[in-house]
Amino acid sequence: MANSKLFVVAGLAAWFLTFLLGFFILAPSTDDGYYVIASMGTALNGIPGFWIGNEFAPSFFLPTAFPFLYGILLKLTMILGFDFGPFGFRFYQFLFILLLPVGSGLMLRRLFRPLFQISYGDLATLSNAACGMLAITFFLDGTRSAILVGMLLLVVGAFLDSIDGMLVRRYGSSHRFGPLLDSLADVVSFSLAPAVLIYTLWYDLSRGPALSLSGGWDVPNLLALAGALLVGLLGVLRLARFTYEREEQLRYFLGMPTPAMMVLTLLVCLRFSWLTGDTAEWPPALLGLAAFAMVTTLPFLKTRGQLLLPAFGAVLLLQFAILAAWQSHAAWEPFWVVAALLDAGYILGSPLWVMRNDPGWRSG
Repeated sequence: MANSKLFVVAGLAAWFLTFLLGFFILAPSTDDGYYVIASMGTALNGIPGFWIGNEFAPSFFLPTAFPFLYGILLKLTMILGFDFGPFGFRFYQFLFILLLPVGSGLMLRRLFRPLFQISYGDLATLSNAACGMLAITFFLDGTRSAILVGMLLLVVGAFLDSIDGMLVRRYGSSHRFGPLLDSLADVVSFSLAPAVLIYTLWYDLSRGPALSLSGGWDVPNLLALAGALLVGLLGVLRLARFTYEREEQLRYFLGMPTPAMMVLTLLVCLRFSWLTGDTAEWPPALLGLAAFAMVTTLPFLKTRGQLLLPAFGAVLLLQFAILAAWQSHAAWEPFWVVAALLDAGYILGSPLWVMRNDPGWRSG
């Protein structure tokens, strides 16, 4: 921290000395029109540059804003009756250039305070949300390759979600909205995106609406719509509850965490949809029922310590399975089987292990 502050101070000092030397070295000794900087030229024809005598010399390296502001301030000084002279205006010019970035920086820091408060952990969280948003756009594309790319993005989002807390603990944070930001990002990546994936894979527009005004319905489309809504809405409810009860879930999750539900959704979508040649119509119903596990009070282990390796292994194997399926390689199936066993072991085994080995988990 001390080294970074010293670096900033040294940089500002060097910057100031540069302008100070420029003031003494470049200050004109006669009024040659040079100090009447591009203000008038910019006002007349929009080109930054200098008026030298009666000729206008364009100078494209000058920011257009500077000449415009110079023109306004020069006009004000003329109205007020001040005459700086060449040397005085040169001092005014360098002082203006020196103070403008400082003032702009302070103004921008105050105006966009949340942006300047972003920590390394927040960057990981926002990247997770970006992965979820991009995944939704790929799912809506509807092609096989685009959907598989979107599924890979959700896997990347799960990895980013697993490291944001570690980054906050390592590098700190200057605000208190980190937990809420994390939950909002999880809503996008682990609730909305899986819901859109289910809808894209199983809702067939050519079959007509799931429910019609005439009283008819299409069962497969109705299952797809219901499954997508349950996965999305129950995921949002689970995350809202977790954000509010975070202090009560320090030891265990109450209800299946949304990343586990997302992994389950990807596993089912990869194996039992047209992505790998299956035409089953029941998976949306299964996923909709499984989503209710997110809003129970059953305890689920947190993926840390000894659980970190199998959790990471399940996500990595799922990634390999998606990549292999993308290339239509037969290796996707064994990868899928191992990843499915690890995810199922966590979902089914967590509540049983906690209730058997920690009878006082409710009081913790």
